[in-house]
Amino acid sequence: MALTDLISLVALMSLGGIIGAAGLLRLFQLDRLRMEYNRQAACRWHRWQALQGGSYLTCTLCWKKSRRINPSRDRKIGTG
Repeated sequence: MALTDLISLVALMSLGGIIGAAGLLRLFQLDRLRMEYNRQAACRWHRWQALQGGSYLTCTLCWKKSRRINPSRDRKIGTG
């Protein structure tokens, strides 16, 4: 009985660690995307222009390249 309790405890702790790590990675990814979105929205000196089918933005003044966060309006969502 004690061996099965120990095995169950180790399995649950391992599963909890995996779920916790996946949650933290997702939170870090969302934070990075939020910061990128805020940087694009707050930029006053750049003139962003869509590049490579609308998935990237490029400044026409300094050629700074950034990933586009907000979807382009001419692409249909849900069509693969």
